[in-house]
Amino acid sequence: MMRSSHVLSKPSCDEIYVVGEGETLHTISDKCGDPFIVEKNPHIHDPDDVFPGLVLKITRSQTT
Repeated sequence: MMRSSHVLSKPSCDEIYVVGEGETLHTISDKCGDPFIVEKNPHIHDPDDVFPGLVLKITRSQTT
């Protein structure tokens, strides 16, 4: 029996991102390429108070 090892192995950095267990704004910013998460999410009043299930708007930086 073959099993796919890549199913759900890569978190998605869609426009709407749900924070997972153990993630910080820094790790999400690095993973998703968005250095301005706090500025784009006015509902974040304390950048240190990020918790699983928090919904964020992500806008990837466009580099060419």
